[in-house]
Amino acid sequence: MQAAKKKSWQVEGMEPGKTARKLAKKKGLTVHKSMDDLENKSFDCITLFHVLEHIHDLRKSSKAILKLLKQDGYLIIGVPNRDSWDARYYESNWAAWDVPRHLYHFNQGSFQRFLDEFKLELVEKKPMIFDSYYVSMLSEKIKGTSGIPALFNGMINGFKSNQWAKKNGGNYSSILFILKKK
Repeated sequence: MQAAKKKSWQVEGMEPGKTARKLAKKKGLTVHKSMDDLENKSFDCITLFHVLEHIHDLRKSSKAILKLLKQDGYLIIGVPNRDSWDARYYESNWAAWDVPRHLYHFNQGSFQRFLDEFKLELVEKKPMIFDSYYVSMLSEKIKGTSGIPALFNGMINGFKSNQWAKKNGGNYSSILFILKKK
């Protein structure tokens, strides 16, 4: 939000966490407690970076989000990909499982079903290449590796994950989907 505001965009956010809202307010950002506070508003762009997998009542919330998006607006969603190399390598230790906070675990197929259900068109798909490094470092800690070895192994495995994804259908650790209403 801060980067968009610096580019002269009018920005508003929604964050249920009190601490995060206070931090945003200190930075001069307008952040609402719930989507109910956004009623009767509409937006040219809505971003959900690593949010969708946390949303309770996904269908109801998705409908409410889409109601806020202008007909020609963009919805940008970034989610972890359960079919990534790092997910397969770390198995139950993959940090992006993040149960119970992650309620959903997407791959490209399940995300396509999400698009179909909500009548969304894929405009572009981009890899979130830094996520593989971060998730791999966290996964190393879950495995019990710490310090420099966790950092080193995470960097190596993040690199392996990105290289593998290039040759395997773009199955990066996390994928950014740029969408429009049909």
